[in-house]
Amino acid sequence: MLRPEGGSEKAPPSKDASLPLCPYELANGGCPVGERCSYVHGQLCDLCQKPCLHPFNEDQRMQHREECVQRHEQDMELSFAVQRSAGKSCGICMDIVMDKEPASERRFGILEKCSHVFCLNCIRKWRGSKQFDSKTVRACPECRTPSDFVTPSSFWVDMGAEKDKLIADYKSAMSEKPCRYFQEGRGECPFAGACFYKHTYPDGSKAVMPPPRPRRRQNHNGELEIMERLYLWDFLDVADSHMFAPFNLEDVFEILSETEESDSDWSDIDILLN
Repeated sequence: MLRPEGGSEKAPPSKDASLPLCPYELANGGCPVGERCSYVHGQLCDLCQKPCLHPFNEDQRMQHREECVQRHEQDMELSFAVQRSAGKSCGICMDIVMDKEPASERRFGILEKCSHVFCLNCIRKWRGSKQFDSKTVRACPECRTPSDFVTPSSFWVDMGAEKDKLIADYKSAMSEKPCRYFQEGRGECPFAGACFYKHTYPDGSKAVMPPPRPRRRQNHNGELEIMERLYLWDFLDVADSHMFAPFNLEDVFEILSETEESDSDWSDIDILLN
């Protein structure tokens, strides 16, 4: 049997479903030996326009079509997301979010309870302001609706299923990262049961966390006020805020695993706990 590496004998036709598709044709769109190749040459997929349908393997054909349709739907979702995000301006700085420079600034801060548009950087600064009381800064700057946290996204999402999925995916991703304060039981997490991060002991068992305790801080008038809750969002690592749109696209949806120690808001927690 002839391989594309050389030879001249023509391979007999085979209808064996287990024979692999020609890697040369798949990679380059053409085979150097054509009909003399001993591999199976695939048929053209009408969606991706690649010769990747095995002529004798119906299971492979069905699987590829399903995957191809799924990729096509994801590409359409991404296109709609880009279109939906274009022209959206931040309600604080008034810049078009998708036009901000550098490109790392082109992220939306999605408020949990309302649909007003803000860039991630502006809404984080607003919620971290020490000039106003905690109730004020946890509310939307426009409608004053309070939100417990902000979810970062590279695309704009409005109220509805997409927003619910974005928030759920963000919480799920955070729950896979160990809490830096709990430290496998050696420390104490100030957010307790409200913390998004994972609390486990060295043996892998999950810790049962109580509700967070009320704490006090000094407001801008120098008076002590009771904080009914600590809001985890304002102390999430910047690395954890690189959360992309709620689409199952490996090249779009990503949670960075590294922690950027030099650029985080974790130091702010000392102000609240003192």
